[in-house]
Amino acid sequence: MYSFKNKVFTRFLGYIVPLCILMFMLVLVTFEYINYQKSIKALDKKLNTLSSAYSLLLSEPVALKDKTKIELLSLSLISDPSIDGVLVKATDGTIFESYGVAGNFDEKFTARHSINHSIEDAYKKVGTIALSMTTDVIWKETKNRLFYELLLLILLIISLLLSTRIAYVNSIGIRLKNLLRSIRNFSRTGVHEDITVKFNDEIGEVINAYNAMQKQRILSRKNLEKYQAKLVEEVNETKRLSQRLSYEASHDLLTGLINRREFEIQLNHLISTAHTNHKESCFCFLDLDQFKIINDTSGHIAGDELLKQLSALFNDKVSSRDVIARLGGDEFGLLLPNCNMSKAKEIAENLLAEIKSYKFKWEERSYRIGASIGVVQITQYSENIETVMKDADMACYMAKEAGRNRVYLHNENDLLFRRKLQQMEWVSKINSALEKDQFQLWYQPIVKSHGEKNCQTLCHFEVLVRMLDKQEIINPGRFLPAAERYNLSPQIDRWVLNKTLDFVGNSPEILDELEICSINLSGLTFADEYFVSFAKHKISNSKVPPEKICFEITETAAISNLSVALMAIQELKELGCLFSLDDFGSGLSSFSYLKNLPVDFIKIDGEFIKGIHNNPINQAMVKSIHEVGKVMNKKTIAEFVESEEDIATLKTIGVDYLQGYAIQEPEVIPRKYLRKSIEV
Repeated sequence: MYSFKNKVFTRFLGYIVPLCILMFMLVLVTFEYINYQKSIKALDKKLNTLSSAYSLLLSEPVALKDKTKIELLSLSLISDPSIDGVLVKATDGTIFESYGVAGNFDEKFTARHSINHSIEDAYKKVGTIALSMTTDVIWKETKNRLFYELLLLILLIISLLLSTRIAYVNSIGIRLKNLLRSIRNFSRTGVHEDITVKFNDEIGEVINAYNAMQKQRILSRKNLEKYQAKLVEEVNETKRLSQRLSYEASHDLLTGLINRREFEIQLNHLISTAHTNHKESCFCFLDLDQFKIINDTSGHIAGDELLKQLSALFNDKVSSRDVIARLGGDEFGLLLPNCNMSKAKEIAENLLAEIKSYKFKWEERSYRIGASIGVVQITQYSENIETVMKDADMACYMAKEAGRNRVYLHNENDLLFRRKLQQMEWVSKINSALEKDQFQLWYQPIVKSHGEKNCQTLCHFEVLVRMLDKQEIINPGRFLPAAERYNLSPQIDRWVLNKTLDFVGNSPEILDELEICSINLSGLTFADEYFVSFAKHKISNSKVPPEKICFEITETAAISNLSVALMAIQELKELGCLFSLDDFGSGLSSFSYLKNLPVDFIKIDGEFIKGIHNNPINQAMVKSIHEVGKVMNKKTIAEFVESEEDIATLKTIGVDYLQGYAIQEPEVIPRKYLRKSIEV
């Protein structure tokens, strides 16, 4: 099969080969021409030879010659294709013999003239022998030979072109076949092998384009595979991240339990189920007892480890259909679907027993812990998730109030429970009063025991607070326990301090006569690390001299965190403020702490003052407190003085100041003395 190697060879076939054929034809014609000339020369030579042969007959009488020889000689000459005529003449011009055409003599013979002359001609001499030579035969032969040679050359050229064309067509078919086979293989296996390009023609360009396209497809496929792999990896990573975010959104990261958000979703589902199917379930609210001790003594890392270990314990002990969650801090929630109250109590008590028996070890220390568990039933009458959570929290609080480390079953008819529930209801009222400025300042004078009974001017008084609710004046005994329980008392105390400084500072007639203004501080306020700086800032920027401000703190609040109390008292005393120790004598170790507290006044607990005139024991207690105060250079104040007899007895004992209904009942501070409320 003929094949072209490259484009140069193709051009060779297109341009060089025709030129070579032309040159070959020229060479062939030249060669034939040379042969023709050689034939002419051979004819001339032959003519010379014949002339020599005939020269023997010249100048001889015919009679001396054999007429037959002459005739045979003439016939032999005429048979030569290059001699077309023979003419024999005598010297006198008589023709003895003639054959063919004697063109040289301008004579043409169409018939043979035999030698049939008379005898007298026999003695005539042969004068001329004429030979008529022709090149037509030679030219004809040369022309025929040249024709057949050219014909053969043309046939060879045609055969060459046909074979080339056939080879080219075959190469197209083969290349197309290879191309189709490559396409089928690629579509079947995805593997591409380059097709060898032998022709740089259109098909070759197609194959080159196909090779390039397949390489690009393979490259694109590889890039696509890389992109798909990367995309799959990103999708998987996104899925993992989504799962992680979903897990983190619904689980507590420390313990692995579900968090409060997810717990409330499931609790809400149980409440909806109870409304629809009337199926009862239970919710156990669990709060660890004394967890703060572990945090304070061993650090928060130990506390976190305890939470993780207890969470693992809870997971092992509760049923797979039950839901345990960490609600926050050391609080946990347990949902018991399709469970009545008695069964829930049994489960809660078993869980509490596991907690009690658990020993937590950290470094060289070991701890025993407990828990308070409140159990509330979820029924078709359960209002909503807020109500259920509130009841469960209150039930847990009741368990703590009852002595901790126990289970309390929620019961709306329980008197103590209802009282605590009322405290929780006070929370919203307190917040509303703070927001709407619905508290009211009152005052009650504190007078010297050996001065005037009725204080005509506000020279020494205690600031009191009341709440306004729909024009009702609410005494602090009703809302302050709830404020203490739910950490709202610091906000109330700040409001009171602001309003008191406002009232006194904007009342020149009161400020001039004022000796001491007493302001109560709750234990939570005193433990607030930011309150001291707040109080110093407010007092420093008010018109009231610091030495006219006396802060009253209860004995219980002072000794519950003695170091914090000492630091707070010291800072405010450096500013010039005074301090009074309220409810003194209510604790078992009152005297032992008194020497460590740099207070200016000792306010004797009202339980010792009520009816003191006919109670010798209380008289002895008050007398001893007064004497100790006198030795320590601290003034004593008797509160809850309710009768003239009590006044007389207290004067006899020598108590420095008196306060109570027998002196003067509390009165409201007129609003004309108060500016618009400022945020505390």
